[in-house]
Amino acid sequence: EDLSNQSPDVKHFSHENKYEAWNVSASKHYGHATPPQSRAIGKTPDAHQHKAEPDSDQKNSREVNVLDVLRSSNNNYIRIIEAEKYYDKQNIAKAYEIIKSLIEDDMYFLNAIPLYTAILIELNLVGDLYIFSHNLVSSNPELAVSWFAVGTYYY
Repeated sequence: EDLSNQSPDVKHFSHENKYEAWNVSASKHYGHATPPQSRAIGKTPDAHQHKAEPDSDQKNSREVNVLDVLRSSNNNYIRIIEAEKYYDKQNIAKAYEIIKSLIEDDMYFLNAIPLYTAILIELNLVGDLYIFSHNLVSSNPELAVSWFAVGTYYY
C-alpha cells in the first residue's frame, strides 16, 4: 500500500517498525531518539575501560579530606547534618552548639528552625524559644515555619 500520502509519523505498526515509529515521534517531542533510561539497558562495560581501584588507604585518605573540606566550608546544610547527627545520638549539648552558631549566622535559614526549636525544647530553654519564635513571627508572619516555632513554645 502507498504510504507517501500519510504524514511521516504515521506508519503501519508491525514488530519491526514499532520501535522505529516511536523513535521518530520521540525525537520530534523530546529532542532525542531513544529514552534516556533505556540507553544503557543490556550493555556491559568494556574490559579495557575498567580502571583498577586505588589502594584502600589512598581512597580513605581522599574521603577524609573531602569530609574535612565539607566541614570546614561552613556550609549551612553540612552544619545541620552534623547537628542532627549529634541530636540523634542524644548529644544535645553538642547539637545545640552547632545549631546555635548557625542560627546566629543566619536566623532566617529556614531548614534549621525545626531542629533548633526541638533542641531548645529538649534543653528546656523556653525563654529562648519564646523570644526566637515571636521574633520570627513578627518579621515573617506568612511563613509556616514561623508559626511552627510559636506552636512548639505553646505546646
